[in-house]
Amino acid sequence: MNRYQIGLCALLCNFSINSAAAENWRDTSLSLLYGENYAVGHPYRNVQTIEAGAGYDVGDYFFFVDRIDRAGNEVTYYAELTPRLSISHFMNQDSHGGLVKEIFIASRFEYADATDEKNVLLGFGLDLSVPGFNYLKFNAFYRNNDHYEDSELLMMVWAVPFSILGQDFLYDGFFDWYSAAEGFASSFNITSQLKYQIKLPIKNRVYVGIEYSHWNNKFGIKSTPEFNSNERNVSALLKFHF
Repeated sequence: MNRYQIGLCALLCNFSINSAAAENWRDTSLSLLYGENYAVGHPYRNVQTIEAGAGYDVGDYFFFVDRIDRAGNEVTYYAELTPRLSISHFMNQDSHGGLVKEIFIASRFEYADATDEKNVLLGFGLDLSVPGFNYLKFNAFYRNNDHYEDSELLMMVWAVPFSILGQDFLYDGFFDWYSAAEGFASSFNITSQLKYQIKLPIKNRVYVGIEYSHWNNKFGIKSTPEFNSNERNVSALLKFHF
């Protein structure tokens, strides 16, 4: 076990030790996606995604797993776990006011079964309090790569709710930028979802909409005229929150 895996284990242990800490929010959802313009591999894909996250006084975590069905030819899985610890909590200080809401020690674990790739990331996180946003989060990681030289990752996630003529919508997504490493081209991925909340006589939120993926040098594969690894894909989306 290397030092990055030890660091991730330490973060997870802290969450276990503080499992009785006050829970501020929790969300679990299932998404169904279908697109026909995916890059690298079969362009037609069905994707089922389970997401789970929660926020506590001690920090927060986010987890998801994708089941990717390449038009019935092959099924693969990809998963990420991102636990973060609140620096203010462990320094016995109040959360930051104003623009900066909280600062975190952050980690991430990535797993891709198609390549048996396991990457461990450590760094810092920052939550901002911006009017109109449900959340706006940034993380900066040092990435201990399983198959490539180590690199850096900058990421942002956001969610903006809005209403039109009494109908509720949500625009959310993430941005990832990966630095280049030997055998891995610099890559950035902006994936966002525009969703309409269906009015149903249940407490669970149900959305229908689209997801757009704008991904240059997907998987760190350098795009060339002979092999296009730049993804521009629109998927139909159905999302159910438990």
